[in-house]
Amino acid sequence: MPKHVQKLANKILDEPEHIRASGKAERPPSLVKQFVMICTQRQRVEAIEKLLLAWQPNAAIIFCKTRNRVETVADILRPKGAEALHGGMSQAERTRVMNRFREGRTNVLVATDVASRGIDVDRVDLILQDDLPTDDDTYIHRVGRTGRAGRTGRSVLMVGNRAVRHIKRIEKKAGSLEQIDVPTQQDIDDMQRAQLVQQFNEIEPQQTAFDAFNAARESGMSAEKIAIAALSKLLDSSSEQEATSTPQVNKSDNGPKAALVLGLGAMDGIDRGAITGMVYRVGNLPDGSVGRIEMLDKITAVELPEEFIDFVQNPPLGQNFDPINKRGSVFIKRSLKDALKNSDAVMTLRLQKERMKQNMLTDLDSYYAQYGITHESLKWCEKKVPVLHPGPVNRGVEISNRLVEDNSINLISKQVENGIPTRMALLYLLGLNKKD
Repeated sequence: MPKHVQKLANKILDEPEHIRASGKAERPPSLVKQFVMICTQRQRVEAIEKLLLAWQPNAAIIFCKTRNRVETVADILRPKGAEALHGGMSQAERTRVMNRFREGRTNVLVATDVASRGIDVDRVDLILQDDLPTDDDTYIHRVGRTGRAGRTGRSVLMVGNRAVRHIKRIEKKAGSLEQIDVPTQQDIDDMQRAQLVQQFNEIEPQQTAFDAFNAARESGMSAEKIAIAALSKLLDSSSEQEATSTPQVNKSDNGPKAALVLGLGAMDGIDRGAITGMVYRVGNLPDGSVGRIEMLDKITAVELPEEFIDFVQNPPLGQNFDPINKRGSVFIKRSLKDALKNSDAVMTLRLQKERMKQNMLTDLDSYYAQYGITHESLKWCEKKVPVLHPGPVNRGVEISNRLVEDNSINLISKQVENGIPTRMALLYLLGLNKKD
């Protein structure tokens, strides 16, 4: 306390009591598991997207140092429902965003340290820190936004290779940080599967996968999550049965041992017979090899024989190679990174969801994470390239919203404008060359 303030207090007050407030933050709650991820800043947005996909948090807060970084990250994550929060917004805007976050209408908040103190939202179970905070206390305050009211939480700090000594300093105050890598697509699939199975087992732990469908649906789980969890449990139980020599569901050699999820169901006007016929035709399966079929409104689960498992894991038809021996100058790539490498131009087509049901498309977020064209993924081209799309664009599915708005890169509007005249001209030329 300044001397002049103390002198004035002693003069006008009787036996004044001095209270000193410490600005030091306490250690994060013990229920919060802390991680650190070593990655470049260019890798962090992709890492954030993958962590959100893998861990599926109830609510997450992503901390960034600057307003510009907040806006950049929030814009990329906007298709996933993210909103920005920083001091450059009006009080009314900040209040609106916070109310939406508290009420669960927004599940991802991208914020500066304006949100590191005073925000108490119990359902927050994931904190992602885009970079080192300005000081150790700020780190603790950030982490303290989760693990509240006796709930568990996770925190991930993303730093560069040169930040090791800073990590050691933080650990002295906050406890140990476990180092993790950026999740691969396989990691994401495995973690999502494990989480769904756990959720599914909590509903009906003693029942078989198919028997628990109705109970899970009544609990509020989506049809897609029910199917994935149930089929994962089915696969697990099959493995356990094999290990203990317990008979399978079907005791024949061709008994169902794999599981397939189709993105179509009763609401699509299709019946079990049609699905059975389709599976037999596509898989070229012997008679009697398809097991149980469980159909919901929008999704169908099918038990399949062991030899069909490659199709389930690696569609289409389990091919990890190009089935056509010679395609001229056309090359088939299954990795977006491999496809974009050394590209001179990038064009993606509209994902026609109404035509993709037969290809088991059930999760647009996973599709976007694996195949969506963004500013980050374009860096794999190693040069500036034009981006094309015939339109209309499913924003946040084929192409990020930010990239669609970036007219310095994309040629989408010109392509759409010129599409019909170009087609008409080609048809006219073909007509001229037509032989009677």
